[in-house]
Amino acid sequence: MKKLLLLLVTFVFGQVYSQDIIGGHIRTKWVSSFSYSISITLFTDASKNIIRPTIPVSFGDATSGTFTLAGTSNSGGINVKTYSGIHTYPGGGQYLANYLDTFRVAGIKNMLSSQTQQFYIESLININTFIGANTSPTVASYPLSYSVAINQPIYYNAGFSDTDGDSLSYSLINCSGNGYYIPINAVVNYSTSTFSFSKDTVGKYAFALKIIEWRKNTSNIYNTIATSQMDFVVDITNTIGLNEFADKKINLFVYPNPVTNELNIILDDAIKENYSIEIINGLGQTVLKTNYNDKINVTALRKGFYFLKLSDKSIFSDSFKFIKE
Repeated sequence: MKKLLLLLVTFVFGQVYSQDIIGGHIRTKWVSSFSYSISITLFTDASKNIIRPTIPVSFGDATSGTFTLAGTSNSGGINVKTYSGIHTYPGGGQYLANYLDTFRVAGIKNMLSSQTQQFYIESLININTFIGANTSPTVASYPLSYSVAINQPIYYNAGFSDTDGDSLSYSLINCSGNGYYIPINAVVNYSTSTFSFSKDTVGKYAFALKIIEWRKNTSNIYNTIATSQMDFVVDITNTIGLNEFADKKINLFVYPNPVTNELNIILDDAIKENYSIEIINGLGQTVLKTNYNDKINVTALRKGFYFLKLSDKSIFSDSFKFIKE
């Protein structure tokens, strides 16, 4: 009887433990020699209040380890939990660092019994002396708490940037789990990473985004050198919810690009005082934040890639990538 009770408790708590995961992101960074830092960010349902102090990580070289929680933040009822660690590989080669969890959050419509399906994200590490060191792209904005009304489009751009200067491309891929399908009307722009989706049916839908890094070889030909993944959920509701992009269709134009001193912004919305502007660098750090202005002085910014993020009080958000010379 005691053994049966113990098995029942283990099963129940094991299932609950895993069912808070809404999505996640994995990235890697070269440290030295054959050593790489691996970071895993999980998006979890805060209402379940699950404590996850450590997670198991497979390094892709037939070894694995445990990463400890490094930090937690909350956005719209979603906990963002970051885990990181360093692993030294045995030598050159390609390795798939990955994180696998038993069950996803319940109720995902484009996957059979999502609460019993695996959650999986991976990053390809390519250790090659001809390629050199590599760091995965950084993210300016995670896909958190995105819900839309029936037949209303949602737009999401993560603002990926690559500190190594590699070219990036993007594609939607299948989430792990049986019976998964990519819904009609789900599209990601191959070169800009802008994701869009609309649906005429209420429910949660899961998506997986693959980020591909391209670098020229000695023959001046682009080759894939690394990949990483992001997994996230969109919630289609009967009515417009609190945690969604507002249904706005505005035109944003930023010039010149590249820019040296002053960035000009054209926005075709009459109520400009509702907007704020953030400029985010390639490391995902906000370097400037201000109320909307038609002209922004960027003279003091260092040379490189930046994202101008435009937001208003109704949670509408859009971003524009520019280069500071």
